[in-house]
Amino acid sequence: MTKSNFPSKFSIDVLEVIDNPDGTATLNLDVSDEFVAWFKEDQDLKRWSQKRFEKWVIEGLENAISKSEKENLDKETNTC
Repeated sequence: MTKSNFPSKFSIDVLEVIDNPDGTATLNLDVSDEFVAWFKEDQDLKRWSQKRFEKWVIEGLENAISKSEKENLDKETNTC
């Protein structure tokens, strides 16, 4: 997902979650100027790329969901 670890001092604030009719959701996020600078450096960008940021967020969410599902499956397997 990233070349370096995400600095914990930066925040990404979720402003709004909109449920779409097709079952997906739209997230409205707010990021700090410090995060923007870090993200551009981390992704080797000269300027902000909304498309790259969206891909980064989606990959992060997918990885977190997969990890959570695996941990839940492991817990269920160990309790049986």
